[in-house]
Amino acid sequence: MAPANPNESPSATTCPICKMTFVAAASPAFPFCSEKCHLLDLGKWLDGKYSTSRPLDPSDDDELESPSNPDGR
Repeated sequence: MAPANPNESPSATTCPICKMTFVAAASPAFPFCSEKCHLLDLGKWLDGKYSTSRPLDPSDDDELESPSNPDGR
């Protein structure tokens, strides 16, 4: 992941929940800055605030495993 600011070190990243910049290697909750943000994100999933774009179909597995489709698209 690219640094949030070009002047920051390469290991600096931004928390997707609180937008705080932090050192990725120093966070046991990566990609979040803290356990609190990790749990807030989990809560959003459990409350249904996040969702997939469409229901999964059994043929989706075939598409991901296809050797003619190395990037998984």
